[in-house]
Amino acid sequence: MKLIKHYYFLMLLLSTQVLPAQLTIVTTGLDTAAGLATYGTDLYIADVGDNKIYKLDITAANPVLTEFVAINRPYDLVLYGTDLYVSEWGGSKVSKIDLTATTPTVTTVVTGLESPAGLAFYGSNLYIAEEVNHRIVKIDVSEASPTLTTVVELTRFPKGLAFLDDYLYMATSGVVQKIDITEANPMPIDVVYCGSSEIGFSFHGTVLYIAPGAPYTKIIKVD
Repeated sequence: MKLIKHYYFLMLLLSTQVLPAQLTIVTTGLDTAAGLATYGTDLYIADVGDNKIYKLDITAANPVLTEFVAINRPYDLVLYGTDLYVSEWGGSKVSKIDLTATTPTVTTVVTGLESPAGLAFYGSNLYIAEEVNHRIVKIDVSEASPTLTTVVELTRFPKGLAFLDDYLYMATSGVVQKIDITEANPMPIDVVYCGSSEIGFSFHGTVLYIAPGAPYTKIIKVD
């Protein structure tokens, strides 16, 4: 039986310490769940192994996993208004879905990407981690025909992305790095080494919580 696995995580901060918490299984039956996003009472789940996005009502007593759309190896999900943006790791593109539409339709936003992974918005600019190309690119989704702009070239494989003010934090093969996106030629700065091949993270205020990934089973923080 396979459970939800995701490189992002949600922490309930009760104090300045990481406290023990009870884990609750929300759903099973997924292959390799990756990106998560919530809209209203629905939780959307990118199943990169099953080539589908699923959803479930998190307010239901017994949430039922239902297929939302079929899509080519969806990796990460992020909301912008009522549009759900998805990085298609296997489709080499980013697409979007209008969540208010009666019939969900996958619309291509930008193509020409190599293994797009993490997504993060800064205003109307969508930042995209290109894993294979070792770089971060961006597009302005307010444009009718967005074009790719390289933000920074890296020496590692970027995956998860998260913003804190003007800094873009990047999960890059076991190291958290950051760049100042207001700089014309931003240079990656190492923040912390986690010693694993894949990591995810999330901010609570200015505290950065890190999931180091396999083989680690702990959560650490940096402030």
